[in-house]
Amino acid sequence: RSTPSRGTGPQSAVEGSKYKYVEVSSPRSSNDIARLESSTNLNAGDYCLTFQYHMFGSDTMGDLKISIGVTAPEKKVFIESGNLGDQWNKGMVTISNAAGMKLFIEANKVTSWKGDIAIDDIQLMSGVCAGGNPVTSGPTTTAPTTAAPTTSQPTDGTKTCTFEDGAPCFLIEATNDDFDWTLRSGSTPSGGTGPQSAVEGSKYKYVEVSSPRGSNDVARLESSTNLNAGDYCLTFQYHMFGLDTMGDLKISTGVTAPENEVFIESGNLGDQWNKGMVTISNAAGMKLFIEANKVTSWKGDIAIDDIQLIPGACAGGNPVTSGPTTTGPTTAAPVTAAPTTPSPITSTAAPTTTQPTTAAPTTASLTTSQPTDGTQTCTFEDGAPCFLVEATNDDFDWTIRSGSTPSGGTGPQSAVEGSKYKYVEVSSPRGSNDVARLESSTNLNAGDYCLTFQYHMFGLDTMGDLKISTGVTAPENEVFIESGNLGDQWNKGMVTISNAAGMKLFIEANKVTSWKGDIAIDDIQLIPGACAGVSPCDYSPCQNGGSCSKTTTAIGYTCSCLGGFVGQNCNQVDGRTVSKFTCDFETENNCVFENADDDDFQWTYRSGSTPSDGTGPSSAYEGTQYVYTEASSPRDQGDKAVLSTVNTLLAGTSSYCLQFYLHMYGTPGTMEVKFGNRGSSSSVWSQSDDQGNQWVFHQVELPPSFADPVIFFEAIRGSSYKGDVALDLVKLSLGQCKYQVDTDLDAVKFSLGQCKYQVDTDLDSVKLSLGQCKYHVDIDLDSVKLSYGQCKYQVDIDLDSVKLSLGQCKYQVDIDLDSVKRSLGQCASGPSACATNPCNNSGSCNEDGSSAGYYCNCMTGWSGDNCDVQDVSGNSYSCGFETDGATCIFKDTTNDQFDWTRRTKSTPSSSTGPTGAATGDNYMYIETSSPRVNGDTAVLTTQDTNLPAGSWCLTFQYHMKGSSIGSLEVFAGDRSSSLTSIWAKSGEQSDPDLWKTATIDIPQQSNPVITIDGIRGSSYRGDIAIDDIALNAGTCASAGK
Repeated sequence: RSTPSRGTGPQSAVEGSKYKYVEVSSPRSSNDIARLESSTNLNAGDYCLTFQYHMFGSDTMGDLKISIGVTAPEKKVFIESGNLGDQWNKGMVTISNAAGMKLFIEANKVTSWKGDIAIDDIQLMSGVCAGGNPVTSGPTTTAPTTAAPTTSQPTDGTKTCTFEDGAPCFLIEATNDDFDWTLRSGSTPSGGTGPQSAVEGSKYKYVEVSSPRGSNDVARLESSTNLNAGDYCLTFQYHMFGLDTMGDLKISTGVTAPENEVFIESGNLGDQWNKGMVTISNAAGMKLFIEANKVTSWKGDIAIDDIQLIPGACAGGNPVTSGPTTTGPTTAAPVTAAPTTPSPITSTAAPTTTQPTTAAPTTASLTTSQPTDGTQTCTFEDGAPCFLVEATNDDFDWTIRSGSTPSGGTGPQSAVEGSKYKYVEVSSPRGSNDVARLESSTNLNAGDYCLTFQYHMFGLDTMGDLKISTGVTAPENEVFIESGNLGDQWNKGMVTISNAAGMKLFIEANKVTSWKGDIAIDDIQLIPGACAGVSPCDYSPCQNGGSCSKTTTAIGYTCSCLGGFVGQNCNQVDGRTVSKFTCDFETENNCVFENADDDDFQWTYRSGSTPSDGTGPSSAYEGTQYVYTEASSPRDQGDKAVLSTVNTLLAGTSSYCLQFYLHMYGTPGTMEVKFGNRGSSSSVWSQSDDQGNQWVFHQVELPPSFADPVIFFEAIRGSSYKGDVALDLVKLSLGQCKYQVDTDLDAVKFSLGQCKYQVDTDLDSVKLSLGQCKYHVDIDLDSVKLSYGQCKYQVDIDLDSVKLSLGQCKYQVDIDLDSVKRSLGQCASGPSACATNPCNNSGSCNEDGSSAGYYCNCMTGWSGDNCDVQDVSGNSYSCGFETDGATCIFKDTTNDQFDWTRRTKSTPSSSTGPTGAATGDNYMYIETSSPRVNGDTAVLTTQDTNLPAGSWCLTFQYHMKGSSIGSLEVFAGDRSSSLTSIWAKSGEQSDPDLWKTATIDIPQQSNPVITIDGIRGSSYRGDIAIDDIALNAGTCASAGK
């Protein structure tokens, strides 16, 4: 008959009337084990064990394990985990080398009462199982056969690991990890995870994360020898199939342990092998490490195969590229036969036992009481009181946690203080819009309350919302909401709650679409009385260096934005006067078109070909990088990726000309250009289906129809993973398009009037006139030919020069082909080189025959090609950063990855940075949270100041606190030569909470330039700060320093 609990266990025995099962309802608890053992020891020789087993219930039900050992299980020969459906399954395994040992069959409870595991019809027969491998403990499927492997490494320096018998392998098991990778043929023992077979041959390695593996346990392979100098191309196959909360596959280099991460992939990628490729540079004397970890689930078997380490950078690759190069699916979905056991012929009544009513686990009495002043708290620490309880009318519960959350790229690394916090785990089985809610255990009294709390929202921009409300039995009055990715940092929240007598307080978070949406809270206080002395400016709402001032307006503050930024929070780039935006995608995050937050997936920067064969370009149209949409899994047909100008304020009621190169090859869906007012838009251009393996030029005229225009590129995924769409060299120009070139660039339009022409940056069109003057541009744009009249010229194949003869017309096209210079004769002209006056600080512009086309006459006190270098004659300079915009000879350069930030009080991230300035109120620091990555550099430089010749003494205060501090370095040299490092500090300094003084002699130079470089370390806990810079003429000894 069936087991007592509904929704788990079998309805009847396989045959006959009896079977055995484990009853995991109360009083059973997590990890309780039931074990059968053989009554006598096994004899020498092989045995074939056959059995029927039934595992039906929740996905978090326990494990069925079969082992051998002397007095307890020692060597595991079979394991199966989780829900396999309401059916009996046949198991078979060969047992060898077990003389004098016993056989053990055990099952355990994990968390759910829906975990009844049953066994029946067990037979232990002498001899190996027919068709079985004595050492195989999983399914009996025969692995594909393969030719015998070679027994030595290739002679060209390539190192390999195929894991085949007798084949060489340059990787060995590390000794400083938690467990080892497992050599395997066929499928892994656990259902619903791991590959069905090797990529080729019969063997691969994988991490077995079933019990006894614990969360965050790591298995690591390392190279047996150190790498030599030079680049390497690492190629490999990897398989990651299981739950979205499965672990990570990481590849790193380091001396004795992983230090420099070059590849990471996380979560479920489907039941398929994927190809990875990454260039490894600057690793001389280091080892290569490949590691995988368990997060929480046993459905997390990660596998690798066919590893090659080849001397030289990957073809078409960037030495620092670490992204995966996953191909389209290469493995057909596994076909599972229906159970072979016939249905029982005995009718069985539906079970009458109701679902268990086991109470939630009891907790020991709290040892600490709430504060006596009426303040109520929740720190989530063991034994600490908490006035919030889990609601019963939501979809799931908040989870208490210490350390990082299981999923990579989301959630905090630790609690704000102490060790515990609560968060919402939005990985599977959570669905879109599922809500987890906390509520106050009692109703609020009359009067105001001040609620303070810490919250952490790190993941995708499409992660969910954190809401705080009051209400009688459910949320009614919303008092706080925050949405989307705020970076990997804890943020402080504060809100006054009024008019809530008799109501409860509710704190809730939801999932939107992505598993990268873990929202966390900590250190909650509900204090009687309104929040006092709170200024909205305390939370730095003004972005991009804007300064905040408190006001009596509804929002309570106003932002004074730095030049180039606008918007309520200085969050928009002011592009109203920019005549042309160009996106060549050579530098990430430097384009007027940015990834949108409300789409299904993101555009990706790429060099070389896209990962999938038969789609995408093989290289950029120009330069080395472009952007594209990766159509492989988990993308579905109809998914959209959007680039938009929403973060830039464009000129209102103005025409724009949009030009771009598009690549649509394979089975792509649709590419659309949308245009409209902020908040609404419609399609003005579209292209669908395969356009061939080529870059094609397109031009879209955008009329002056909107006061606050926004432009979108929207790529819609087609029916297949072979649908990569790519963009390159996007230009957005203010004004109407000046010419029209057909898509194939094989036609040119003419007009009347005197001979005029204009060659744009892309050499897409030429305008001609005047009688019989004619020319032809061939499709390859390699040459231009004219006939009739006196004008003759030839354009060389590289299109970087034009030569004329006969007659009065003379001109020069510069190497970038974005301007045309003329002299002598009647051919009239495009804009003058001085039309926009490139000379700064009131300098005057004069045209000449130089490559620039002009020179500047600078006003007194200024020099440089564009009069942008200030001449000074003083012998003492200081920078205290107390006044925003105050003159400081050390300025942010544009030739780095990010800028130094002016700050008061502590930096946003916990456990790094100072709590205040060295003196005064303000200092400068590098903010190392996302999107910053390891090695990004922020530079302050004196390059815009002509310092007098001689030696100088530089002093400043510096602060380097954090577990991932990078480096602070000072460079100096002459303006006409390269700069040299003359001082450096790396890592967290001693007494890290204290400011320290640097005193540095700058060697004598005829035209000195000095820089202070802040270099980001391995994580966001790497904020470096400086203050009180002083630069005095002479040596430090002569200056008394």
